[in-house]
Amino acid sequence: MVYKLSEHNQILIALFAIVVLCAGKLFKDYLYRGGYIEGMGVTVETDRQFRRDKADGADVIGQVTFKVTLDKGLPIGGTIVLSWTGADLTVITSTNRDHYTASPLSLSLTNPTTGNNVSNTVTFTAAAAIPAGSAITIVVKNITIKKSDSNSNTAVNLVFTITSSNTDEPNVTTTRTVKILPYVAMSNSAGGEFTKPTESTSDEIKKALDSIQGRIDDTTQSAPSYADKAQYIKMRTALTALLASTYGTVKEAGQVFESEALYEAQRTAIDFIKQEKERAASNAKTLKDDNSNKRRMAQVNTYYTKNYEANTEVMKNIIIVSVALIILAVLRKKNLIPESIGTLGVIFILTLGGIVIGKQAFDIIRRNDHDFDKYDWNFNEEELNKKKLLEQNGDPANLSEMGMGMAACYGPGCCADGTSWSREMGQCLPNVGMVTEGSASWANEILTIKFKVPSGLKIAIASPATPPDTVTITLPSTRDGTTLFTQKVARTYLTLSGASGLSISAPASSNWDGITPIVVAKTGTDAAADAVITININGMALNAAKAREISKFLTVKTSKDTNLARIEITGV
Repeated sequence: MVYKLSEHNQILIALFAIVVLCAGKLFKDYLYRGGYIEGMGVTVETDRQFRRDKADGADVIGQVTFKVTLDKGLPIGGTIVLSWTGADLTVITSTNRDHYTASPLSLSLTNPTTGNNVSNTVTFTAAAAIPAGSAITIVVKNITIKKSDSNSNTAVNLVFTITSSNTDEPNVTTTRTVKILPYVAMSNSAGGEFTKPTESTSDEIKKALDSIQGRIDDTTQSAPSYADKAQYIKMRTALTALLASTYGTVKEAGQVFESEALYEAQRTAIDFIKQEKERAASNAKTLKDDNSNKRRMAQVNTYYTKNYEANTEVMKNIIIVSVALIILAVLRKKNLIPESIGTLGVIFILTLGGIVIGKQAFDIIRRNDHDFDKYDWNFNEEELNKKKLLEQNGDPANLSEMGMGMAACYGPGCCADGTSWSREMGQCLPNVGMVTEGSASWANEILTIKFKVPSGLKIAIASPATPPDTVTITLPSTRDGTTLFTQKVARTYLTLSGASGLSISAPASSNWDGITPIVVAKTGTDAAADAVITININGMALNAAKAREISKFLTVKTSKDTNLARIEITGV
C-alpha cells in the first residue's frame, strides 16, 4: 500500500523541515563555535646566556624554550606557527626539523615535512583537541652563535613570532625577542682578558643579577609568587653588595685617577645599566603588545556577540512565522476555519513576517564589519564635510569684513602693512613683486588676459647666465579632468597675439590638453615696472556644454610671485 501525501500534508512537512533547519543552525552556532581564542601567554627560557665568546674562543650552541598557554582550547586541526627573523651568518638556526619539538604529543611538526628544510618557519598541528589552559612547550635546539671575530661584535636580536591559528576564528600572534649579547673584554692594566679572579667573579655575579631581575619582572602565568619575589629581591640586594665589594676599594688616593681597574668598573656598571634599560623597554613593549592584542580580541568578541544576538532574533522570527503557518495549515486541514480565511491568514503572516524579517536582515547587512554598532553608508562623510567647508569658506557672503566670530576676515580691513586688497582676486597681495590687478575675457575664440606687474619682467641674460622671467597661466578645470577649454590643438597653433616680446615656452609636447599650464617667457626687451601685460591666446575652443559646471577663474603667476593670483574670466 502506497501512502500518497496530500497537498496540505506536503506544506506541513516542508514548514516543519524549515523550523528544524533554522533551530539546528541556531544551536550549532552556539554549541560549536570552536572555542574563541582571546589570547595566549608566552614565556621564553634559554639554557645559557646567549653571549658571543672571545675571538680565540669557540662558538656558543644553545637552545630556546617557549612555554605557551592558550586562554581557549585549540581544536583538532588548529596550528601553532613559530617563525623568526634575525638569523644570519653570525647567528645560525638549525635547518634540521628534528631540532624543533613541541609537547603535548598531540602537536606534531607538519611543515616542513622531511629533511633539512627549515628556514625560518615551522608549523605544529594539533591531532587532538588541546583543552584551554594546557601548557604547550616548544623547544628550538642547536642555535649557533659564532665567536666575536665573525662580525662587528654588536648585539643581535632573534625575534620569534608565535601564531595560534584556530580553524574557525582569527589568528592570535605574540612576539618575543631573544638578545644575542656581544663579547665583553674585561682588561687589566696589562691588557689581558679575564686574568683577574675578581673580574671573572664580577661577571658571574652580573649574570646572576640578570637572571634574578628577569624572574622579578616576570608577569606571565608562570611568574613566581609574591613570597618568592621577596626572596629574589633579598638575593639581588646581597649580590649587588657583593659585586661592589668584588671591585674593591682604591687604597691609595694617588691612584684614583690612574686606576684602569676603576675605569673598567665604571664602564661595566654603565653597560649593566644600559642592558637593564633595554630589557625594561623590551618588557614594556611586550606588555603593550599583549594589551593591544587583548583589547582587539575583546572588541572582536563584542562584535561577534552582538552579531549572533541579531541573527538569533532573525531565527526566532522565522520560527514564529513557521509555527504560525503550521497552526493555520492544521486548522484549515481539520476544517476548523474556512479555506478563504486560511488563505488570507497565510498571506497576512507571510507579508508581516517578510517585512519584519527582511528589515532585520537588511539592518544586519548594513552593519560595519568591525564595529557592529556602526553602519556603512553609501557616501563618504569625510569628503562631504570637506566639500561643504570649502564651499562655505569660498563664498564672500559668509565671511566677515572684520573677521568677527568664527568667520574668516574678508576685505581691505584685513590687509597687513605692505599689502593691498585686490577686488579682482579677492585677497590681500604684496605691494611689490606680485600681480595685483588683472582681467580676462573670452570673445571671438580669443582669450585676452591683462594684468599689472609692479616689478616688471626681465629677459634672459647671457653672462652671468640668467633665465628670462616667465608668466604661468593655469586655465579652469575640475578634478575629474573636465576643462573649460576643450579643443586639443598642436602647440604650434596655440599662438599669442597682442603680446609684445612674449613667447610660449611650454608645454613642450606637440599637443595641448586644456589642463597643462601655459608658460610664457619674456623676450625682446624688459618690461618696465607697473607695466600692464596683455596676452591674447589663440587656438582654444570653449567647452560650452560644461561651462556652467566649471569655475570661471584662471590663475596667473610670474616667476617673481610667491602666490597665485586668481582672475575671473568674463564672456563665458
